[in-house]
Amino acid sequence: MIQSHAERRLRTDYGQNHIAVRNENGLRVKRRQKFPIRVEKNGVTVPVYRLRSGNGYTSFVISYRENGTRRKKGFPTPWEAVRAAKRAAGYIASGNAEVVKLRPEDAQAYLRAVAVLKTFRIRVDVVASEYAGAVKVLGKNATLLEAARHYARTVSGVTSKKTVQTVVDELIQTREKDGSSVRHVDDLRSRLDRFAASAKCRIGEVSAACIQDFLLSLKLAPRTVNNFRTSISNLMTFARMRRYIPADSDPIRDVPEVKEPHREVGIYTPRELGRMIERVSPKFLPYLVIGAFAGLRQSELERLDWADVGEKYIRIRGAERRTKSTRLVEIQTNLQAWLRTLRQPRGRVVPFANVCNPLTRLARKAEVAQKHNGLRHSFGSYRLAIVQDAAKVSFEMGNSPKMVFEHYREIVTPEQGEQWFQIKPIKADAGEEQTNGSAQPTRPRKVGVSECKDGSPRSGCPHPLKMREPFFVGSQYVDL
Repeated sequence: MIQSHAERRLRTDYGQNHIAVRNENGLRVKRRQKFPIRVEKNGVTVPVYRLRSGNGYTSFVISYRENGTRRKKGFPTPWEAVRAAKRAAGYIASGNAEVVKLRPEDAQAYLRAVAVLKTFRIRVDVVASEYAGAVKVLGKNATLLEAARHYARTVSGVTSKKTVQTVVDELIQTREKDGSSVRHVDDLRSRLDRFAASAKCRIGEVSAACIQDFLLSLKLAPRTVNNFRTSISNLMTFARMRRYIPADSDPIRDVPEVKEPHREVGIYTPRELGRMIERVSPKFLPYLVIGAFAGLRQSELERLDWADVGEKYIRIRGAERRTKSTRLVEIQTNLQAWLRTLRQPRGRVVPFANVCNPLTRLARKAEVAQKHNGLRHSFGSYRLAIVQDAAKVSFEMGNSPKMVFEHYREIVTPEQGEQWFQIKPIKADAGEEQTNGSAQPTRPRKVGVSECKDGSPRSGCPHPLKMREPFFVGSQYVDL
C-alpha cells in the first residue's frame, strides 16, 4: 500500500503511547501522549479517545455529530484516528454535515457565526444554549446586550471582600473628616459597631434577612429599632458609593420599618416646670428655660453659644442633620427676663456633653415624671395655643406646619399657654413694680448662695444673682 507524505508524517508523529514534538532547539523528541487528543480545523473540534478493553486490546475512537446524529468510529492506531478526525472536522466545517437540513442562507449564517466565535474559542451550540437560557430569564423586558451592559455598569469592578466592620470603620472616618457633629458620629459608631458584631461577614453578603434578624433581636422600643435601621441604611449607601456592593444592591429596601404606636405628645404643666426651676442647678438653668420658652431641640441647645443669643432673637445655626439652614427664634418676654441674669459674653450655653443624665436627675429631684423631648413639646403646644398660627410656630421650631398642626393642635387651652409664658423671675425689692401688669407683694430679698449679704456677687461665682431670684408660676409667687 502506497502512503502519502502526510500519512507517513501522521504515523511518525502519533505513536501508540507517545507523540513526536520539537523541543526548544528545534529537534524532534518524543513525549507521552495525553488523551483525549482534540483535533481542530476551521473552528470545528473532533476529539480522539483511547479505549482499553478487558482483554487488553487498545482502540482509538473519534466522536462527532453528523446530520443531527452522534457518530463514533474506532481505529487501531492513534495516527489513523487523528487523520479521520481531521477529515470529519473539515467535512463539518464546510457545512456538508447539515446540508440536507440547512438552506443556503442558513449555512452561510452558520459559517459567519463560526468565524465570529473563533476568537473566543466557543462552539456555536454552547453560545446558542446560553443565549436561549438568558432570553428565558429576561423575557421581553430587555435584550441580552442590555443585560450585559447593565451588569458591567453595576457589578463589574465591585469589590466585596471587605468585612462589615471594615466598612463601618471607613464610614466613621469619613464622617469625622466631613465635619459631622461628634454626637452624630458617636451615635453612628455605637449602632453600627453593634450591627457589625452581629453580621460577621463580608459587606456583599449582607442580606435583608440578616438585617431583619438583627433588628428583631434588639428587643428595644420601635423608634429605637428604626433608628438602627436608618444607621444600617447609611452604611449600605456608603458601601454602594465606594463600589463595595453592586449599585442596585439595597437589602435594607426589603426590610420594613417597625410600626411605631401613636403616642400623645408628653408636655409639662406650668406647675411641674416651676418645681423643676426650684431645684435646678445654676449651670443647668439656661438649658431649662431656653428649652421651655424657645423650643430648641436638644442637639441645638447642646451646640448653642452665648454669642448667638441676642436681645430679641436666638440665632440657630444650620447643622448637618435635621435643619440644615439657619433660622431665628424670637425670644419671648419671660425668657428675656431670665436671660438678663443668665447671659454670658461667650461660651457654650450648656456646659454638659450629655444633658440626658442631669435632666433625669432633675426630674427625679423635682418629683416630676420625665417626658421625652418634653420641653420642646411643651413650647410647641403652649405657643400654638396662644398664636393660633401653625406656620409661625413651625418656623420658630424648625418643623413643617403639618408636623406642628398634627402634634400640637388643641392639646392645651390659650389660658394654659398664658400661664406657661408668665413664668418669669421677679425682683422683690420694696416698692418695685412688677412687669406682669400687677403690683406684687413686696418682700425683702433673700440671700442666696450666689450673692453676699451686701448684695454684691461672690467672687468666682459663674452666675451671680441667677438662682435665688423669686419667680412666678402663673399667678403664684414663689420665693426661694
